[in-house]
Amino acid sequence: MNATVAMNDRNGQTQPFPIPAPKIGVWLLLAAMTLLFSLLLSAYVVRMGQVDWISINVPTAFFGSTGLLVAGSLTAWLALRAIRAGDARRSTSWLAVTLGLTVLFLVAQVFGWQQLLADGVLLSTNPSASFIYLMSGLHGAHVIGGIVALQVVLRRGRSGQYSSQDHLGIELTGLYLHFMLGVWVLMFILLSLT
Repeated sequence: MNATVAMNDRNGQTQPFPIPAPKIGVWLLLAAMTLLFSLLLSAYVVRMGQVDWISINVPTAFFGSTGLLVAGSLTAWLALRAIRAGDARRSTSWLAVTLGLTVLFLVAQVFGWQQLLADGVLLSTNPSASFIYLMSGLHGAHVIGGIVALQVVLRRGRSGQYSSQDHLGIELTGLYLHFMLGVWVLMFILLSLT
C-alpha cells in the first residue's frame, strides 16, 4: 500500500501529493547520509596530509566484501525487476539472496577488522588506522539498517503484500542498498589509494 501526503489546491480541495511520503523520507535520509559521509571523507582527505599520517594497507577481506555488496545490489535490482514484471515469488527469492549477501558483507568486514588486529593495527595506532575503523564501522552500522529493512520487506513479500503496481518497499530498500554500495566504493577507493 502506497502512503501519500495530501495537499490543498487553489480551491481548497485536498489532492494527493504525487510522491509517496515514504519515498520522500528515504530521499531525505539519503541526503543526510550523503552529508555525513561527505564530511567524513573530506576529513579523511584533509587529515592524510599531516606529518603523522602512516598509510595502512586495506585488509584483503575488504576486497571480497566489496564484491558481496556489488552482488547484493544487483540482486536487489533483480528483485525489483521481478516484482514489476508481476513475479512475486521470484522477487521474494531475490530479496532473500540480497539479505544473505548483505549479511555476508558484514561478516567479511569483521574478518577485515580481524586482519587489521592480527597485523597490529589498532584504532589508536595512528590516524590512518582510526579512519579505517571509523569509516568501515559507520558504513557497517548503516548497512545493518539496510538489513533490518530487508527483513521487513522480505517478510511482507512472503506474505503477498507486494504486486507489480504496489512494490514501494522493495524499490526503496533497493535504493538504500544501491546508495550504500556507492558510499562503500568511494570509501574503498580512497582507502586503497592512500
